[in-house]
Amino acid sequence: MAWFELPTLFPIVGMALVLIVLYVVARRAWYGNSTVLQSAMVPLKESQPATISNLTDGAASTVTTMWWMYVNNWSTGSNRMVLEFGSPSTTDWQISMNATKPQLELKVGATDTFVCTANFPIQKWTMVSVVFDSGIIDVYIDAQLVQSFRQTTVTGFNTTQLKFGQGLDVALANVRRYPKESYSPHQIAAEYYKHNNRMQAVKYGLQINLTRDDQVASEWKIL
Repeated sequence: MAWFELPTLFPIVGMALVLIVLYVVARRAWYGNSTVLQSAMVPLKESQPATISNLTDGAASTVTTMWWMYVNNWSTGSNRMVLEFGSPSTTDWQISMNATKPQLELKVGATDTFVCTANFPIQKWTMVSVVFDSGIIDVYIDAQLVQSFRQTTVTGFNTTQLKFGQGLDVALANVRRYPKESYSPHQIAAEYYKHNNRMQAVKYGLQINLTRDDQVASEWKIL
């Protein structure tokens, strides 16, 4: 005779299903329901990466966006757009690097321009989080709140595309968007610690050396 009876197995299976459901609910409450727009590394130095289309926000004034960013050299001689959310005809908001200092700037619509940080980290992977919550904008750098702004005019975003910049010695990775969600500080911290170790292991540049008689004859640096 088997060491268990079938009826005694039902409560165990039921308990397991309950635990799975609770885990899924708790994980969604903690991490949210994100849309990963770009997981692989995107270099902005040479050709402009392809625009990501078919985004849907449903006129939301609440949205959380996160990405990892590596600034190898900020000096370009002119202000350069890093990434931009909007539509083919309008810009909802964009992030840019200043021309004369490692300053990260946020432009919202046609009226508001804010300084996120005047000293963005150089030559390390950094997580940037921008949280729009019905007119209040919070900006986090590596899960630390660095600025909080109020929009002049609060309108719902009808975002349909993500456009990347070009001509910056910068790379982006793991771009995620949480439509209609205002992430809390502990949720942003959870995302940061979940990805930080892996991102710090990602190398921005790749160099190929051609040697002759143990001497470097030629070298090519990719990215």
